[in-house]
Amino acid sequence: EGQVMDLVKFGMDSAELAKRVKERGIDFEPSDDYLEALRKAGAQDVVIQAIREVKPKPLTREQVGKLVAGGVPSERAAMLVKHHGIDFIADEEYLGTLRLAGGGEALIAALREANTKVTAELVVATSPNAEVSLDGEPQGHANEQGELGMKKLKPGTHALKVSLKGKKDFEQTLTLAPPQPTKVEARLENL
Repeated sequence: EGQVMDLVKFGMDSAELAKRVKERGIDFEPSDDYLEALRKAGAQDVVIQAIREVKPKPLTREQVGKLVAGGVPSERAAMLVKHHGIDFIADEEYLGTLRLAGGGEALIAALREANTKVTAELVVATSPNAEVSLDGEPQGHANEQGELGMKKLKPGTHALKVSLKGKKDFEQTLTLAPPQPTKVEARLENL
């Protein structure tokens, strides 16, 4: 992160920097604030686009299993998990299966740490301007098309409530699990 910022500040040609980013990749999650800071430091769109394109993709359950089955050393697999993250919850049953397949403690520890960073998405389809709450916390209002998307939610069981004046509240318990967004149709009936 710091290296890319320094190269922008040093005045490296944007096309050359974008090329290097694509060749070498990045080992950080570029936040919107970071990208805006890069712009202010002088980065052109070609650099911003390159950073967005090479963002590390999280490893799937199957990819981690193939690393272990393929005999990749536990430390190397752990490094990949730390670099890319995962798009699933590595529960105790899965971790036990990996151990049986030859996964070492370095990989198991990396997966446990990666679990804390796994997030889920929820899309609620309902009436326009309906208020959506999750576990009693307001999340916002549905747009003109009656949709509200929420990202970076904690996986697991949640209580969903959708309200709109003059309509009966919609309430449902749901389980959010990555990697696919959970979609809920919350039809609101008249009182």
